[in-house]
This record gives sequence, structure tokens and C-alpha cells, in this order.
Amino acid sequence: MIYHSLREVSDHPTASAIRTISKIGGVAVLLTLMSSIFGISPSAALTLGSFAGLVVGFATQTVLTHTVAGMFLVISRPFKHGDMVTLSGQTGFVKEIKLMHTILQTKDGKKEILIPSGTIIGATIVKNLDVHTREGDTSK
Repeated sequence: MIYHSLREVSDHPTASAIRTISKIGGVAVLLTLMSSIFGISPSAALTLGSFAGLVVGFATQTVLTHTVAGMFLVISRPFKHGDMVTLSGQTGFVKEIKLMHTILQTKDGKKEILIPSGTIIGATIVKNLDVHTREGDTSK
């Protein structure tokens, strides 16, 4: 249900990641409820909760890394739609900047390359200033 609701407003990888996070969170809540129902000691319940938090933290680490990196890309704007850039060794025109990834379109327009935001933040960004943008804006 969560996945289908999110698919109306986001892409497949984002909806799938949030669905997985929701499943893990649901299991953690279920385990916590079961431990209180069966009268498990508070220290055991705390240990169980800590373990569940650790599992959720590791499971969401990559998703959170890319999301936070995507927010920094949107805020700092090192490049914009239409710029010819080289990101993580891939060259193309910036087609779209999303939280999880940036989409580059190759010079010939036949391929789209999705580069994760976390990868872009940790790599060198090369802006090709001698190439005009896709929109034909030559004033830059």
C-alpha cells in the first residue's frame, strides 16, 4: 500500500526504498509490542530495541546518504539543468537533478546515465564551459 501510494508522486527506487524502511520499522514495532505483551524484562526490551535500531540504521544508510547529498546538490547548485558536465567519469548534459540521483543525457541523446547523489558529492565535478547548454542559451 505504501509503495503504490508513493509511486504516484515519486520514482520506483525512492518508493521501493521507503517501502523497505517501512517494513523494517513495522517489524521493530511488532517486536517491541510482543516483548511488552509477554512480560520480557525492561533491559531485554531495551536490548531488542537497540538491535532493531541498529538494523534500521544499517538498512537505511545508503538511502539517507544519497538523500542528504541530493539536498546539498539542490541547495548549492554546482550545476543546473542543461549544463554539460562530467560527473564520476560520465559526461553528458544534465537532464534532471533529483534527491537520490542526477540524470545525464549523452551528447548523442541516445542514453541517460543515472548517477547517485552520494557519489557526486564525493567526486570531482567538471563543468564544460565551452559547450553550450541544451536549451541553446549561449550567454553563459
